[in-house]
Amino acid sequence: MVTTNVGDATPAAAAPKAVDALARGSHARRVQPGALVAGKYRIVSLLGEGGMGAVYVAVNEMLHKRVALKVLGHKVAQSPEAAQRFFREAMAASRVRHPAIVEIYDAGTHEGAPWMAMALLEGESLGDRLERGPLALPEILPIFEPVLSALGAIHREGIVHRDLKPDNIFLERLHDGSLQPKLLDFGIAKAVGIERLTVTGQVMGTASYLAPEQARDSSSVDAQTDLYAVGVILYESLSCRLPFEAPTTNMLLLELLRGTPRPLLEVAPAVPVPLANLVHACLAREREYRPRDAAALASQLREALAPWTGPRTSSDPGAYGSAPGAPSAGGASYYTPPSHAPQYTPLPYTPPAPYAPPPYPSLPPPPPSRSRPVPTRWLLGIAGLVIGAGLCVVSAPFVLAIVSALASSFR
Repeated sequence: MVTTNVGDATPAAAAPKAVDALARGSHARRVQPGALVAGKYRIVSLLGEGGMGAVYVAVNEMLHKRVALKVLGHKVAQSPEAAQRFFREAMAASRVRHPAIVEIYDAGTHEGAPWMAMALLEGESLGDRLERGPLALPEILPIFEPVLSALGAIHREGIVHRDLKPDNIFLERLHDGSLQPKLLDFGIAKAVGIERLTVTGQVMGTASYLAPEQARDSSSVDAQTDLYAVGVILYESLSCRLPFEAPTTNMLLLELLRGTPRPLLEVAPAVPVPLANLVHACLAREREYRPRDAAALASQLREALAPWTGPRTSSDPGAYGSAPGAPSAGGASYYTPPSHAPQYTPLPYTPPAPYAPPPYPSLPPPPPSRSRPVPTRWLLGIAGLVIGAGLCVVSAPFVLAIVSALASSFR
């Protein structure tokens, strides 16, 4: 499957109805196959489309090289701020050359719509991978070690990604079958030397992966903010759950600011305790309690996973060179756990149940009847009256006969 960093775009082949609906929305003026962009990029096909624009497979006719061409939607492009953010993504991603950062080749405008040409990747996003269940322990380092190395590189350039999430980590499969993670979507990255586009108090990023300081004010972020998001992604990768869950975004932000993340071992009991502790260190509310930087987090992650990964040497295809944390061109690779390593078996994956609000409290029982019971003496009196009346009725003929007899005797 060939795909690329389409962000929130919908793959065209997988969801044609969604693509057609989006075509009638923000990206109604779709670039047609065969069109020539900037005089050198020939559109081959639509790869995916989302609310912000579309991604096409294109060929650079000068170099005969296939690329992914990301084009901002025409309606969205009418906003100067959106256009600046689009080009800022290209600037931020192109400032750092790293094997784990998607490569940007070119950028410009086409009929008033900004575009950028980038590497066409083959594989899937980490979000797609997690739909099949949590990662096993041997899968963690080959994905997160290159990502942390890339984060360290952009942080040294004064860039904060601010929108790390599984959908923005692409798992590229190279021709030799090895795995090379790629950081995508620097659209809301904050970089030194680039005009700030964030309004004070505005929340930027995906809510579930926001650090508390980012939820309060997106203008006060730093490298520690990205490490918090890495902690959320690690939590989700090990459990397919999120540390904070709520039915609405506002309730989720309140949980981020005031709540405590659910212990990882409650939702994934098979995770090693040192690894769970490291994840929760990344999720610390105060920045000073998180790992110092991306390199420190990578080192602690290697230590926590040491029993499940073999030692690296310079002959390993995924070994790191002399630069701290810099992966080789061969990308990441998988390792066979040594014989003395504990046997790790992931728990059977059960998709999380949908959120169900607590039931409303039942109504109180109705108050007891205020009618008073009839006293017993009243019942006895009424019964006596009835019996007396009955006796009177029965004995009336005899009384009349006696009175008549007495009357006749006096005559």
